[in-house]
Amino acid sequence: MMKHDFPVLKNDRFLKAARGEEVDKIPVWIMRQAGRYLPEFREFRTKHDFFSICQTPEYACEVTLQPIKRFDLDASIIFSDILVIPQAMVPLIGFTGAPWTLMGYMIQGGGSSTMAQARSWLYKYPQESLELLQLITDIIIDYLVMQAKSGAQALQVFESHADYLNDELFDIYSLPFLKKISEQVKLKLDELGIPRVPMIAFPKGATLNSLERLAKTEAYDVIGIDWTVEPSDARTRLAKATVQGNMDPCAMYASEEQVYERARKIASQFSKKGYIANLGHGILPDTPIASVEAFIRGVHSL
Repeated sequence: MMKHDFPVLKNDRFLKAARGEEVDKIPVWIMRQAGRYLPEFREFRTKHDFFSICQTPEYACEVTLQPIKRFDLDASIIFSDILVIPQAMVPLIGFTGAPWTLMGYMIQGGGSSTMAQARSWLYKYPQESLELLQLITDIIIDYLVMQAKSGAQALQVFESHADYLNDELFDIYSLPFLKKISEQVKLKLDELGIPRVPMIAFPKGATLNSLERLAKTEAYDVIGIDWTVEPSDARTRLAKATVQGNMDPCAMYASEEQVYERARKIASQFSKKGYIANLGHGILPDTPIASVEAFIRGVHSL
C-alpha cells in the first residue's frame, strides 16, 4: 500500500459526509471559492496571468488557500481550470471537466449559449463523437489518478454542459463516460496501492431522470445538484448517494440575514448525514464577502 507523507487532517467533515457518515456540522465549500469575488485574488491577478497561476505550484497553492484563510470552510479545491486538458493534453493537478463538457468547448472553440455546433456533432457524427469522448475519457482517467497520487483526497468531475443533453443524449454521450471514469480511476488506484478517494459528479442542469440514472450506477460517492432541483426530490431519487448543493449563486445577493436563513433552510431540508453544502454552481465574481460569511454561518448553525 502506497503511503502519503501528509499531515493529519484537522477537519475531516467533508470526507465523512462524502462517505455517508454522521458529522457534527454539515460541511460546506463553494465552487470557484478561490476566485474573482475575493479582493486578495483580484490583487494577485494584477501580478500574474491566469494560466501562470494554474501552472505554477506555488501560485496555485497560495490562491487555493486564500478562501480557507478568510472563511470557516470545510474543504479547499485546487486552483486550476477544466480547460487545462484540451489546452495542453498533459495533466496538471486540479479538478476535471467531464468528457462531454470538454468536447463542447473544443468543438465550439469557447463558450456558447446553445452549444449548437457541439450538439449537432452528436447527430451528424455519432461514431466520431463517441471516439472523441473516449479519447478525452482516457486522458481524464490518468489526470485524476495523478491528482490522487499527489495527495488529492477527493475528486470532482464537472459535467457543466449536462443541461444541453436530454435523457437520450445523456445516456449515450455522458453517462457511460462518467461511469467509466470512476470505475477506471478506482481500479488504477487499487493497482497502484493508493487508497481510494471519494468521487463527486456534478452534472449541472441534468434532468432528474438523468441524475437518478447516474446515482443508480453507484459509480460516484457524491452527486452534485444545481439550484433547480428540489431537496425533497434529491433525497427521494438519489437516495443512496451523498448529495452536494444547491444554493442559487444569485441568492447570495440578498441581505446577510436572508442569505443566512436560506442557507439554514436548505441545510435543514437535507440533514447532517449524506449532505455537503455548496452553491448550485460556481460563485459569481461580484458576490459580497459578507454573503459568503452568512452562507457558511447558516449551514454551520444546525
